[in-house]
Amino acid sequence: MGQRVVKLGEVSYEELMEFFSRLPENVYRAKGIVRIKDYPYPVFVHYVFGDVDVGMPAEGYEGESFIVLIGKGLQDIISL
Repeated sequence: MGQRVVKLGEVSYEELMEFFSRLPENVYRAKGIVRIKDYPYPVFVHYVFGDVDVGMPAEGYEGESFIVLIGKGLQDIISL
């Protein structure tokens, strides 16, 4: 089991969902804060075994977008 941090810029909601849909089965969980185009604030994102939740706004967060992937064999996964 390991983890990998994927850094991303601002993405559309569709690009974010496409990223999650392409994750292999060896990614069990993902969590992060992502800036989505046309959203007023970055949002918390959660992924568990194929289910994605774009949740609460991360008001006040000023860092860059990132997603932490948790699973096995993550070295081959590319960013958006």
